[in-house]
Amino acid sequence: MKRSSKLATATWLFALGLATISTQAAEPLYQNDFEKTEVGEVPDDFLVLDGGFEVKAEDGKKFLELPGAPLDSFGFMFGPSARHGNEISARMFGTKKGRRYPVFGLALNGVNGFRLQVAPAKRSIELLKGKDIVAKTAFRWGGGSWLRLSLDVQQTGDAEWTISGRVWEDGKKPPAKPTLTHKETKEPRNGKPSIWGSPYSGTPIRYDDIVVKKLANYLAATADSHLPAAWAWPSAWPSARSLAGSATARHSRGTVSCRRRSCAAQLGIHQPGQATAGVHVGGLLPTQRPCQRHAWPSHPPIRAVQ
Repeated sequence: MKRSSKLATATWLFALGLATISTQAAEPLYQNDFEKTEVGEVPDDFLVLDGGFEVKAEDGKKFLELPGAPLDSFGFMFGPSARHGNEISARMFGTKKGRRYPVFGLALNGVNGFRLQVAPAKRSIELLKGKDIVAKTAFRWGGGSWLRLSLDVQQTGDAEWTISGRVWEDGKKPPAKPTLTHKETKEPRNGKPSIWGSPYSGTPIRYDDIVVKKLANYLAATADSHLPAAWAWPSAWPSARSLAGSATARHSRGTVSCRRRSCAAQLGIHQPGQATAGVHVGGLLPTQRPCQRHAWPSHPPIRAVQ
């Protein structure tokens, strides 16, 4: 078998494997609607940190409930541990009593990670890192209705992580933009998702439809946007984040090379004027930046060799 055929076959198998992984990643990493849990119990995979959580049923629908007493903060952990790249979402319900409201929310990255919580008494939504509020925004909720909450942590730069939270009324479309965001320059700690509640109103808090899912890689999804217009790919080529960069594509559509030998040597990917293993910038995988050594403004133009 010729070298080009072997490379094409290997690349095809690699792309097929990535496509399979991508399809699998579309499925939730964890989900629970409590329909399989007996009333009065909690799911076996829950690590209850404190609180009298138990499954209850009403009108033929099951949900998890935290009783209205005692008046303290309670929570439980579940699902897979992660540093970033996951999203947690759930529905939550509570009622007020006089001027007193419950506080409820969800979190990622363990007990001292990032928590999105609704604080109706303060008329706000808060994002916490551990016990510290790092972002907040105004929000009014009168109680007695279900809300949906979602929280995700994504790597959005070489040394940047963005935490985004959304809150909206159940039954309506989720907001196109996050309700609030916060950026970190230190990689988040590894930890499990969690759910929290403080029944300060003296009335129960209900939870349902908990889902944890893997998000598409932000850096890969925005790979094309990092290319200045002057360096745009020829329209006939696949995008920079395409997984179909095979030997066939390389030979039929041309190759990519960098005109700075020091850059090529630093990356250890190709020599100037030589063909790369695909149609990515310098043959890099979609999750990598085109050049780890040079900033975009100072990097020499990347040229297509037909």
